[in-house]
Amino acid sequence: MDVDEMAPFGHVKNAFNEMIVKTEGKGRAYDCIVCGQNVKIYKRNVHAEMAYTLIVLYKFNLLAAGAWVPVKELYTDGQAGDYAKLRHWGLAEPQDQRSTHTNASGHWRITRLGCDFVEGGRIPKYAHVYANILIGKSGPDVTIGECLSKKFNFTELMAR
Repeated sequence: MDVDEMAPFGHVKNAFNEMIVKTEGKGRAYDCIVCGQNVKIYKRNVHAEMAYTLIVLYKFNLLAAGAWVPVKELYTDGQAGDYAKLRHWGLAEPQDQRSTHTNASGHWRITRLGCDFVEGGRIPKYAHVYANILIGKSGPDVTIGECLSKKFNFTELMAR
């Protein structure tokens, strides 16, 4: 999409948002309408490992309401920090943000929406993410059971 170099920023933002609406599949590459760099808009979904981690946060919350959980308690085999993507749906939040001068503390907690989701609520299936920033959500609403897969036994996990 071509945008006149003298266009006001609002026009550029609207043109970019038009590209977002067209996002199909898990990730789609675009040429940035401002700088020409190849960029991606990722269409993420909550997968089983993320849902499992949300349940771990939920259980910590039951034991100590509002508790911040160290990231080392959230890692499972094969997981590479996908728990952090839960924030795009508003299901979990970090205690603090990383900056150019400081690292984040590495503590997370479940949000009220995250608790509602674990307890049977629904969320949009997809979060559209650009440069690690949520730019929109779409798709049918899903339950945590759908995210975990058919073979997962929610009752058994909660009993552990």
